[in-house]
This record gives sequence, C-alpha cells and structure tokens, in this order.
Amino acid sequence: MSSQRLALRRVIKTRCPRCGRDIVVNVGPDILEEARRNPLGMAGVVELHGDHAAVVYIDRNGNERGVRVYSVLARGAEEYTVFTLPPAALEGFTNISGFSLTLKKLKMKIQAMLGEEGVFLHAVKGDAELMLDFKRDFEWGVVKRLAGVLVDTIDTSYSENPNDYLNAIRILDVILKEPNFLYSQEVFWLVTNASTLIVKTRLPEAMLFKKYRPSMLFERYDAHFLAEVADIPRENVAKLLKVGNPYAVYSRADALLAMYKRGIVDIEVVE
Repeated sequence: MSSQRLALRRVIKTRCPRCGRDIVVNVGPDILEEARRNPLGMAGVVELHGDHAAVVYIDRNGNERGVRVYSVLARGAEEYTVFTLPPAALEGFTNISGFSLTLKKLKMKIQAMLGEEGVFLHAVKGDAELMLDFKRDFEWGVVKRLAGVLVDTIDTSYSENPNDYLNAIRILDVILKEPNFLYSQEVFWLVTNASTLIVKTRLPEAMLFKKYRPSMLFERYDAHFLAEVADIPRENVAKLLKVGNPYAVYSRADALLAMYKRGIVDIEVVE
C-alpha cells in the first residue's frame, strides 16, 4: 500500500488544551490538499467545545503540528461580536472607502465606513464573507480576482484580532492600483493570521545569513528588518508587521516568508 493511501486513512487523536476533551481527526484528501496550498504546509481542523473551539493543525504529510484554542465570542447561535472600526482606521486608504468582513466560524464581524447602499463587491467563500466599496472605478475583473484571493485566504484564517484582517484590507487597497505589484496568497495568509503565529530563528542558519548577506534577499527587502529578524530568537509575527505603511506590511510579510523558505527561521502556530 502506498504512503499516500496510508495518509488518506490516518486517524489522529489528541486533546483540547483547555478542557481536556478528546479530539479525533480523520485525515482525508481535502485536509491534505488544504495543507498543500497553505504557505506553512498546514491545514486547520476546527472542533467546537461550547464556549471555545480547538483548531488541530495537520501538515501535508498527515501529521499533527499542534493544537490552538480560541474563544467562541457569540453567546447564541445567531449572535456575532461586531467590531466597528473608527473612520481613522481607513486614513491613508486611497481606493477602498469602506468594508465589512464576516467570519462565521468565529462569530465575528469587522466593519468600517460601509453603508447599506455602499457595496460594490460581495465575495463569499466558505465561512468568510467580504463586502467592499470603493472611492473610484476599477476594472471589475481585477477587483474580483484580488478580492477573491483575499476572501479565499480569510476562509482558512483563525485569528481573533481585527487588526490582522485590517492589515490585509490595507494591502488590498494598495495593490488595486498597482498592476505590477507582486502579491501572493501566502502573504495574505501570513498577515491575516499574524497574531496567532511566531517566528523562531534557527541559530546556525541565521549566523551564516548575517555573515554572507545573500544579495537576492538584502537587495529586495529592507536590510535592517532582515538583520533584526535574524537577531531575535522568538517574536510574534503581528509585532514584526506593526508598521504604518501598508507597503511595508506587505514587504515585511514577504520577507518573513522568504526567510522561512530558505530555512533561516521557523514560523509556528502559538498554542
């Protein structure tokens, strides 16, 4: 029997860190496919436990990579916790005039400056629903494609921090008018999960990285930021991305992924 068939039939048993309840995950092809599409090679499987939920992370080989718990914010089946952001949250936006983001699995809604009539685009994927309005006209195909990438990413995100999603909307705002701006679903995923992730430096690799300073990274990204990350043993991704300029948020997220892919740092889920 091939290793792939064995993986497809794998059953993983673990426990919820909060309540101790047993969790059984049947690893099927859909979970493995989601893990293969994830920038960290992991898929999250959610199990509700009353006032909290456990997310079991499975890697592309069907192995468990940790369990994280988040609070179920709603008191009732139809209730949502609504985060209404002040107008100042959209200061500096040049293209998006308002948005509303609903995450059904987290029972939360994040909105800013979006009236009932002000919806130009409505995108839905799984448990994520995104509505946008704009300050100017855009080519429909471009808006649909970029918003589709974002909502598809958000559907697999588990952060409870509204700022993570606001940063993703900020990145979307700047790339709408930048046809040559490099973007990827991996960057969106890292940004929307920033509060749930940590960066851990690999010491030998980081020392070599600082010594030889590969031009393909140091010429593309902020050299000071690269050196800073290489010097920090462990840090929350959200803290590393806490900068005012959305271009800088994107560039830093892209730089972290580049360092991760080259084995200089590990990016892990905070349990």
